[in-house]
Amino acid sequence: MSASKVGFQLASELKFYECLANDRVRMPQLIQLIYDVFYVDLATYYRLGYWSAESRNFVFLNDSRCVANVTVLPMHLCIDGESHRAAAIQSVATHPRWRNRGLFRRLMEAALRWCDARYQNLFLFTDSPRLYEPFGFRTHHVSIFHKTLGTKQRRASSRMFRSGDEDWLLKLLAERTPSSKRFGFFDHRAMFMLHSIGSGFSQLRVFPELDCVVVATQQGAKLRIDDIVARVMPRFDELLSAFSHERQQVEFGFSPEQLGINADEKHANSDTQLMVRGPLDAHHIVAIPNCARF
Repeated sequence: MSASKVGFQLASELKFYECLANDRVRMPQLIQLIYDVFYVDLATYYRLGYWSAESRNFVFLNDSRCVANVTVLPMHLCIDGESHRAAAIQSVATHPRWRNRGLFRRLMEAALRWCDARYQNLFLFTDSPRLYEPFGFRTHHVSIFHKTLGTKQRRASSRMFRSGDEDWLLKLLAERTPSSKRFGFFDHRAMFMLHSIGSGFSQLRVFPELDCVVVATQQGAKLRIDDIVARVMPRFDELLSAFSHERQQVEFGFSPEQLGINADEKHANSDTQLMVRGPLDAHHIVAIPNCARF
């Protein structure tokens, strides 16, 4: 796409493109930019085919080098029990040699024009909220949930995730029910696989009888249930027996009403802030598991 089609003029050495995941020429250039700016290597993740085919990357190229990017990642959410099409803004990057030239603003404007015709709400995480406020983004709390549970009850067999489970996991992710109907994800395969690869799949526990995967970490008596990937949500007492302590301080990365328990809502503390652009109520619960963060 030429610069004139997105409403601005560029220096002659720059070209604007909307880059899709199947672009085998420009995607490696984008992956190099992300490495140069964030020191995150996504080459293996892309080679394995986990990059979202629906994502759209708004980029500036200088010859064969990607020098700036804004990525739009579509998200299929469940909000108050209804299907909701939204998107995340992520991988916002400008190469150090090309900063302070207005490239970030131009790419954000192009990305937002594209999004406004398709999505109600946009989400992003940042440690610099002031950069995004001029584009209509506002800060929003991220909710986590806490519960103290007592003696274990029912038992379901479980094991750790192992090599060979990947295809089954991908199908389960595609067919999952949201962990919460208040705010949950129908499909977040791209980010789930990115975070799982980063942790070596060490946080995934498989429950074959329940046909589900639990993303969890445990430190002493504190258990963090980040997400549950299942076609039908299990009861929580079926899961608790898989973890070591009789008495659990449990933290959930989602509202656990579908597990058959109530939990206390708290606002998460983080170095980065969630920002929202759109009609979502400022007091609405937004719970985003770590494995879904963008």
